[in-house]
Amino acid sequence: MTMTAMTAPSVNNLTYPYIHPLHVLNLARETDVSVLVPSALYFLSVYPLSEILAGDHPKLTVTHPSRPSSELRPADLQSYTLMHQYRLQIGLDFIRRTCTKWSASSSSSPPPNPSCTTPGECSKTFSRLTSRLQRSWNPKSAAIFFMLQVSHEAMSTAHICGTCRKDFAEEVEELRLKSWDALPGIVGLPPWTELVNRDLSTEA
Repeated sequence: MTMTAMTAPSVNNLTYPYIHPLHVLNLARETDVSVLVPSALYFLSVYPLSEILAGDHPKLTVTHPSRPSSELRPADLQSYTLMHQYRLQIGLDFIRRTCTKWSASSSSSPPPNPSCTTPGECSKTFSRLTSRLQRSWNPKSAAIFFMLQVSHEAMSTAHICGTCRKDFAEEVEELRLKSWDALPGIVGLPPWTELVNRDLSTEA
């Protein structure tokens, strides 16, 4: 579902999710719905601060009577900065640690995955993949989605054995979930479960 959503076609020249995360953040602040704040800040961190402060992004200039503020509140500047740094760090760590680990193999060392059926071929393929990712990494990448894209690429590569494809995909998914679960704490909020119970409880 994530891959389908993120590659959805434009609507009225606006890309998915069709609304600027700054509007989501400000609406969450106005309505005191904290469960929306971590993800809004995460997606907002993809945008350069200079662009946010300029306020001239097409998604911010949409006119509507109920449109939230298009200005970043001074109190949210620190949270934006922390989330921006976190997003960059998990993306780079994924390439430098996770992907590099899977490509680290030689005749004198065991393969990254003991169950690998073609150690040499798998390591070479992961090495090429890691090298390309290091060259093409974009600071504007949404790191958690980026991990999914890399996982899908590895899954569709015939030069990686089935065992390594499966184990790599499982490791990436675990890392993605861990990265997502950490979002609230990055900006000083309680875990997702507490936020959900506080904001989305059905009890009167």
